[in-house]
Amino acid sequence: MDDNPTIIRHLHDLAALESTIAGTSGFAALARKTAEDDTGRGGQGVPSNPKERFTAMLDLLHNDKLWASEYETFVLQVSFAGPAR
Repeated sequence: MDDNPTIIRHLHDLAALESTIAGTSGFAALARKTAEDDTGRGGQGVPSNPKERFTAMLDLLHNDKLWASEYETFVLQVSFAGPAR
C-alpha cells in the first residue's frame, strides 16, 4: 500500500533503453552499484541483499495486479510512443 505508483514509469524507461544499454560494458556494474547504494531504502520489508530485492521486484511485477493498473496509469497514458509500442 505504501509503494510509489510512479516507479513503474522508471522501469518502463529502462525497458525502452534495453537495446541501447544491452551492449554497454559498464551498465551491469552501474546497475549493481546503484542497487548496493540503494540498500536500506524503500522501507521495511525490502530485502537488503540486491539480488533478493531484484527477485522480489520481479515477483511483484509478475503477480501483483496493482502494478498492471499502475502501468496503465503512468506509462500508457503518458507515453508519446505510437500504439504499436
